[in-house]
Amino acid sequence: MAKRVSISNEYLDLEYIANYKNDLEKAINLYFQDFRHFHLMTIDELMKLKKERLKELEINAIFMILSSIEAWIRVDYEYRVRKKLKDDLTRKLRDIDKQVDKTYKISIEKLCDEYKLISKKLFSNSPSQTLCKA
Repeated sequence: MAKRVSISNEYLDLEYIANYKNDLEKAINLYFQDFRHFHLMTIDELMKLKKERLKELEINAIFMILSSIEAWIRVDYEYRVRKKLKDDLTRKLRDIDKQVDKTYKISIEKLCDEYKLISKKLFSNSPSQTLCKA
């Protein structure tokens, strides 16, 4: 049987990811200002390449954000199951944990489904939900 996940306090928060993306975006823009690197390219080719690099950076930042969110959900899941909290979400997650073959990781889709169900229950009677229905 597989051991539980080891949880560290090392993670990428959203501010770090945003700063990382902004720093690299500035660096790419600066790099493409110096035409000496690109003496065999036309201006159109250069602009196309710059646009591609910026798009790649954006995609990488999106994947970093998604990975960070997934990690947060998995850490929260492990914490709730280990600590045996008494709220509805934790009870449901413990039920799922009992059913999961411990040699396989629970799917992120399954965890997200449970978080969505519980959040719908928690916020179904909130004032913001009532306003949104109007």
